[in-house]
This record gives sequence, C-alpha cells and structure tokens, in this order.
Amino acid sequence: MSIKGERICIATVVRSGKEGVLDLVSIEEDTVYDYEYNVREANVLTLVMQTRDVISQLSEKQLGRVALTPEKFHTLLLCLNSREPVTVAELSRMLFRKPHTVSGLLSRMESEGLVKRDKPESENQGPMRVIVTDKGVAVFKQGMQILMASINRFMEGVTQEELEQLEKGLRSLRNSMLREMNIEFRKMNLPLR
Repeated sequence: MSIKGERICIATVVRSGKEGVLDLVSIEEDTVYDYEYNVREANVLTLVMQTRDVISQLSEKQLGRVALTPEKFHTLLLCLNSREPVTVAELSRMLFRKPHTVSGLLSRMESEGLVKRDKPESENQGPMRVIVTDKGVAVFKQGMQILMASINRFMEGVTQEELEQLEKGLRSLRNSMLREMNIEFRKMNLPLR
C-alpha cells in the first residue's frame, strides 16, 4: 500500500498459545497483507492492530511537521480539554501509561516549552499539576488542524452507519478486555477545540 508516494512499513504480530493459531510476524514495505484466518476473532484483532499501526505511522509523520509526536499531541489534548489542570497520576490513567513513562514524556515536553509542572508550595496544596503553555496551545492548534484534515479525508468513504457500528463494536471489545484485566473505565467527554 502506498500513500501519496510515501513508503510505510507495517509490522503485524499475532502470538497465541492456542492450537491452530500460528505465531506470525511479517514486515513488508509498501504492502499490507489482508490475513484471512479461519477464526473471525483473529481476523478482527489483526485488523484492529493493522489499523492502529497505520494510524500511528500517519499521525507520527503528520504531527512531525509541527514537532509533535502522537503521545505529545494526546497529552496536550487531554490537558487542554480537562475542566481543571490534571495531575501526573490522572494523566497516567488517561493515557493508559505507567506514571514514570508519563513523567519522562512531561520532562521532554517541559524542556520544549509545551507544558510546565505547577509544583505546590506545600504538601497541603495537593499534587503537582500539568499546565499547557502558550507555545503548547499554539502547537496543539496546528496539530489539530493537520489531524482533522486527515480524518476528514480518511472518513470520506465511510458511512455514518458504518462509523456508528465500528464505534460500538470497538467500545465493546475494549471494555471486555479491560474487564478481563480488572481495570475500571470511566466515561470522559472531551469537546475537541
């Protein structure tokens, strides 16, 4: 698959101890295999993983034009759309990442002038909060314009009914997996701005 002359690399890894499902690793440039397993669930999970890989690579390339990564963009999105400044612990839960990983990400973002950590003067004032700087807001807005234009292009061939079915199915799959991991999920409405 070639996207406007750009080379992409998709790696799909399926690992299972179940009988009848092979360990599979494939890496191809300019090609994405449409795997056809004899188990529908394996087909669906492979499509989810391939789609995530493509989204990740495209987002990385597009956001790179404004010196952002998908992780930095998502962090800015969550911080800017939360009602109150978020703590590192809250951000860790929202991003579904370990606190030390988020702390490292925030350190890089702070050194780039995108965010600052507001340290309380005393322990009674609560935990440290993450504040987006003016530069962070400006870069986020540029990234949002780029991504929204891409999303609109990608969704041109998808009907509203297909989109609703996909959203419903993915939510159901995600929630089932979270329950399997004993992880609570909470609804959080974030208006994109």
